[in-house]
Amino acid sequence: MAVKWDEITDVLIIGSGFAGLAAAIEAANAGASVVVLEKMKAAGGNSIISDGGIAAAGTDVQKKRGISDTPGQMY
Repeated sequence: MAVKWDEITDVLIIGSGFAGLAAAIEAANAGASVVVLEKMKAAGGNSIISDGGIAAAGTDVQKKRGISDTPGQMY
């Protein structure tokens, strides 16, 4: 069965993870019409799997524990 798309939008976001939803919010706040598409049954993308964790370098937590790390080393 062929599916047809006939909606017009200013911004089309593919994926409803943290990055996609943040982009959608910013675009909407700027006055754009926004559509977010997600292939999974529930919103959240891979961000759901991460339990909200993010990778960061040179954080205060690392410094307090004597861990020497920088964004360059992480890259």
